[in-house]
Amino acid sequence: MKRKILLLPAVCLSAGLSFYSCQSSEDKIQDATEDVIEAQEKLDDARADAEERNYEEWNRFKMDYEDRMAEYDREIEEHRDQIRNLRDERKQERFNEIERKRDELNERMERYESEEDYSRWESFKTEFNRDMNQLGRAIKDLFKDNEK
Repeated sequence: MKRKILLLPAVCLSAGLSFYSCQSSEDKIQDATEDVIEAQEKLDDARADAEERNYEEWNRFKMDYEDRMAEYDREIEEHRDQIRNLRDERKQERFNEIERKRDELNERMERYESEEDYSRWESFKTEFNRDMNQLGRAIKDLFKDNEK
């Protein structure tokens, strides 16, 4: 029984090998070349699709960033005179630090946008969102403390 079970795959394997070996070397090279070309075309299509998705997501991200930054700028301007008139140097320094961080984020956004290389998109988005959230918390904390 075991012999019959092993005989069928052996026959199929030898038939496949003899059929494959009947092809000339030129035919094998031609088939392999066509396979490589087809694979390269699929890879190029996948890269183009991914880049298009990243670009669309980038545009949504940028619009969200601009909205959030406009809100942060509004809050900063709203409290600027109030903070500057305080005699608390620690709060003034924290306020200056918030402004520096805001400027740094704006510069990072401009640099990334000018690169037009969306291959690092996911890592940039993660880091930038984290930093934007930290800036928002710092603004809220400083102004919350100031209102007391």
